[in-house]
Amino acid sequence: GTNLIGQTSISLVVYFNESQTSKLTITNTNLSINTSTGLSVAVAGNGFVSDTDINVAVSQLSTALSKLRTTSSSFGNNTSVIQTRDDFTSSLINTLQTASDNLVLADTNEEGANLQALQARNSLGRCVPAASASPDHIATMPSMARPTRQPDAAHWYPR
Repeated sequence: GTNLIGQTSISLVVYFNESQTSKLTITNTNLSINTSTGLSVAVAGNGFVSDTDINVAVSQLSTALSKLRTTSSSFGNNTSVIQTRDDFTSSLINTLQTASDNLVLADTNEEGANLQALQARNSLGRCVPAASASPDHIATMPSMARPTRQPDAAHWYPR
């Protein structure tokens, strides 16, 4: 992990896309105790004997508490942004995986029924124009053969 509360100046960069154009940069905060840029909480020089020593300590602790709250809030906001992006990305991955599975794992029974329905529609599409065509036109159609025997009273043949 990266120490974001130490004395060294360091940043953590979180990239949200492959091209690294969307990012969140989290800079460290110095929370060291006895430094002027940190929390600045010094040990009392003479054991809190005077009111001045106590007032200085209370002031330093109040400043340190304010800095801790600000840092905590900043880290919380950054964590919220990262968590929201992570949740969105996970949800998007799940949606795309489900869609991919649905495309690849098609139901063969359903697809077979769809194919038969399409073939039936195509057959009917060829038969309907043939039913209204003249007998000479029907004879020239390759898919429709003319009867080889002559019509009689027991059989009906379309003209």
